[in-house]
Amino acid sequence: MNLKKIWKKSRIIRPLYWAVYTCPPVAFVRHRAYNRKQDRLLHDTLPPLYGAAAAAKGVRRDKVLFVEYRGKTLTDNFRLIYDRLAARGDLTLKVHYLQYDETGRGAYAQRAKALVLDMADAGTVFLNEANEVVSCVK
Repeated sequence: MNLKKIWKKSRIIRPLYWAVYTCPPVAFVRHRAYNRKQDRLLHDTLPPLYGAAAAAKGVRRDKVLFVEYRGKTLTDNFRLIYDRLAARGDLTLKVHYLQYDETGRGAYAQRAKALVLDMADAGTVFLNEANEVVSCVK
């Protein structure tokens, strides 16, 4: 029998699972593992990636980045700025949606790497809110 079917039909296993999953020692270990992965991404992966990309590329003054940390669309303020800059026609505009709370860690890490590579040669970066990806690079 499929594990998903067992999980859905079981009224005994589910409460036991959540009792173990959320008990303080197990939750502490899960939290520590998440922090280690996040620290590796922010301190060991992204800064060298940014440094190598910045050394290989020069700064493009016509490149403008918009970074949305949580959402999937540009906010109203950014939309106005984006539209006005797009009307000029002489700038390269790019938008990055990090979607921090909405996806898994792997997808977030891939989007963070793409942002860092694009940020290496951007002339201007607009941030919707401060985030750890931008603050970890120099």
